[in-house]
Amino acid sequence: MADRSNSINKENEDVNLQTIDRLTVQELKSFLRQHDQPVSGRSAELKERAKGVLNLGIRRKDILQREDERQSTLYQARKFVSPLGEILPHPSTLKNWTDNVRQIPMFLEDALYNYLVLNRQRTFDNAPMGAVKQLKAKVFYEDSHVHHIRYSPITDLCSHCYVSCKVVPSMPTADVNKSPDYSVWICISKQTGQVHAADCNCPAGNGESCNHVAGLLYGLVDITEKKQSGELAPTAEPCKWSQPRKRKLSPKKAEQMKFRKCTNTGNADKSDYTSFRPSGVQPPLDRDSFLAEMKEVLPIRNEPFKRSSKT
Repeated sequence: MADRSNSINKENEDVNLQTIDRLTVQELKSFLRQHDQPVSGRSAELKERAKGVLNLGIRRKDILQREDERQSTLYQARKFVSPLGEILPHPSTLKNWTDNVRQIPMFLEDALYNYLVLNRQRTFDNAPMGAVKQLKAKVFYEDSHVHHIRYSPITDLCSHCYVSCKVVPSMPTADVNKSPDYSVWICISKQTGQVHAADCNCPAGNGESCNHVAGLLYGLVDITEKKQSGELAPTAEPCKWSQPRKRKLSPKKAEQMKFRKCTNTGNADKSDYTSFRPSGVQPPLDRDSFLAEMKEVLPIRNEPFKRSSKT
């Protein structure tokens, strides 16, 4: 904390609470722009905003950008060093890729949750990543956006391995050149299946928790479940992780669509209704039971209610 406070003071050594009142409007706006703050308002408002910047210790955006770049460079280097200190090659330099997904280490859904939500190693402040929204990326895998999953052991003695794939964008075009597939890879431990690092060439890929990375993780969960159940045999047909979805869909014409109206006949059992009712949706109100409950709580008036009229 002392080092950070000293750096903040050094950044703002030319401007302090005593000199704020002597700055011109243009100097105040320049100071606020450097700290990524609004520059609208009168001179008094600008001075108060500038004083707030100093009191809160807001750092200049160019300083923050350089620090982020330095931290990103350091972390990119750490991505290719295993927890055991092994220097890992970049996946693009490897030649020993195979389509035999049975060699991929066991990867359970608990490991997926730990990586996307609880993992702390990818954040600068050592806080959990908390990528809860990416848990919904299972639809990417179920809809065959993830395809051509491959495996590389790196070397036989290496403690970690690579798994790569291609991911069709969420809104693909018929022309693959206009919206090419994303390239995704993850590095996992051969023994524990824990994710060490990940990467995707999409705009959000540097965070290592984009929907495309999460889609690949769900693919590993599916592969593991099929290996455990014996469905993943050498003679098995190509699974959904092999074939991509169609980029160009054929929409139906309106006259080809059949619409049905759901009607309630009143004879359906409550158990039948709750069997397909989504959570959080209440069943229809039973008028008779509601009136019976109200009679127990409120007394019934024998005389009709009469509105008083002014005379």
